[in-house]
Amino acid sequence: MKDIQAVVIDLDGTLLNNNHEVTKFTKKVIRNIVERGIHLFIATGRHPVDVRHFCRKMGVETYLLCCNGGMVYNKKGELISTREIEGGISRKLLNITTHPEVYTNVYQNELWFAEQENEALNAMHIESGFECEIIEFEQMPNYTINKVFYYSHNPLELAQLETRLVQKFGDQLSIYPSSKVCLEVMPKGVNKGNSLSELFESLQIRRENVLAFGDGQNDIEMLGMVGKGLIMKNADSKLIEALPHLEIISSNNENGVAQYLSKVLLQENSLQD
Repeated sequence: MKDIQAVVIDLDGTLLNNNHEVTKFTKKVIRNIVERGIHLFIATGRHPVDVRHFCRKMGVETYLLCCNGGMVYNKKGELISTREIEGGISRKLLNITTHPEVYTNVYQNELWFAEQENEALNAMHIESGFECEIIEFEQMPNYTINKVFYYSHNPLELAQLETRLVQKFGDQLSIYPSSKVCLEVMPKGVNKGNSLSELFESLQIRRENVLAFGDGQNDIEMLGMVGKGLIMKNADSKLIEALPHLEIISSNNENGVAQYLSKVLLQENSLQD
């Protein structure tokens, strides 16, 4: 495949395996891509503290779109754009009553706040060492925040919460599930696709010369706006339904991203040991 200027990759369910790790093979392929002068963008719902860790593990400098594009960093690690939920709206949002099996989390600048511990959620961050601070939300420094997300293994309660939030805040916030266990709430208009459009324009990257990989509903705009969007075999069925014309590749547990890049961009059958 010729003329590829950039590769955009989601993390959870895409670049990371189910243990939330970057495999040795994936690290090798990613470094090869960057060494060949192709721009790399990591686009994820994760917090920048998390994402920086994975980039260090891969040994590459990359553009970061964190909080689904709400916080964007250049290759030097400098914050170049940010969108926040205004304090009055977030105060009302955090006063919404949720089911006991739904855990509410807040990203505010470099911090992660929660009112309750959740072992399953904490396990996702063991690799990076990023930890939440348990507080009452009213004790936060202020209510201007980057993102709220709700985590639960009760899909019915998450779906019902999504309906309630859309009805109450749909004209003020962007609300969508990023996985079966996570519901994301962002400033209105914030998504990976919009943030990428701005970056591509500033970097003179033609979107038709971009590959992107994703697995969740928060990847819909991103995958739909690039030259070639690729969906993981383990993807959310609603993503596949939204973009039925896109190619489906091997799963995140099968090094799907690295295998594809190795064969298509590096013209090698496999770089695996």
